[in-house]
Amino acid sequence: MSIKKLAACLEPGLPLPGQEAREALMPGYRRGQPQSAGRMNWRKAAVLILLYEFDGDLHFPLILRTQGYGVHAGQVGLPGGALEAGESLAACALRECREELGVSLDGLRILRELSPLEVAPSGFIVHPFVAHIGERPFFTPEPAEVAGFFEPGLRELLAPEAIRQDSAVLDGETWRVPYFALGGQRVWGATAMILAELKALVADAYDSP
Repeated sequence: MSIKKLAACLEPGLPLPGQEAREALMPGYRRGQPQSAGRMNWRKAAVLILLYEFDGDLHFPLILRTQGYGVHAGQVGLPGGALEAGESLAACALRECREELGVSLDGLRILRELSPLEVAPSGFIVHPFVAHIGERPFFTPEPAEVAGFFEPGLRELLAPEAIRQDSAVLDGETWRVPYFALGGQRVWGATAMILAELKALVADAYDSP
């Protein structure tokens, strides 16, 4: 897909599919449970889907977080983090990407913000941004936060076989947990739901003339 077609798919004036697109990647334990119920102190965070041309496709980095403290330690995610005082959500997403992956974002263009997503285990409302940069950046990950990273392409994300299913036990119940198989990794939970909305936005136009 050319950047022109990509930008057309992500035109800010177009409606977002939101929860409808995320349904297929929603873990069973989230279904039918309002995520904001009983919580008054949601914190804001932002993540970045950084798209760039590489090897005949548009790719984006996903990071494997280091083992340590926090509910998302050791998990696969998008670069991002908590909003700082006086900072816009878009600036937060860019700052976190720079800090975690050590990239220069010169020439970057933010295409649009996707639907915010409540992540109850960590207490954050996550605001995803999609951006494009012309060339693959040079990555120097921050070892204190990033154990590794990989670079799936949109074609891999859009492939029907990318969506798979596992199960997990939570509070004594077994739940269906769908995930994306990307780059040999399982991408599930909030990150998978965010990518599912991106997939819905670009899928129809990806292979069109």
